[in-house]
Amino acid sequence: MTIPYTVHIKMYRVNFFGIISEGDGNSVFSKSSGSVGFKQMTKRSLVAFNSLLTAIVQKLVSLPNCKNILLVLTGVKKDAFRELFKNFIAKINKLNIKLRCIDFDDKVAHNGCRKKLLA
Repeated sequence: MTIPYTVHIKMYRVNFFGIISEGDGNSVFSKSSGSVGFKQMTKRSLVAFNSLLTAIVQKLVSLPNCKNILLVLTGVKKDAFRELFKNFIAKINKLNIKLRCIDFDDKVAHNGCRKKLLA
């Protein structure tokens, strides 16, 4: 079984991103909370996140042969995952789109400075 579409949800310090790509990696949809209509500090609000998820769901419905998807999450924290489940995963299940796999890609940023261990 091949998964025709991959949904990437990326949460950064200043913005949210939603990208839908085909199985071969070509992007078919790309939005950020800024392009949905939010500016400055409101781009990191819960309303902006829900608006971005709604735009992703609407695009998934319009795509041909979209029955199975892969979900890749980058930088998603526990409270955001609850909202993601409530507003995205539950909606796509109602639309008979099967979520086959969730990939958590949590990169811990570090600036190169580490505390020295006392021996």
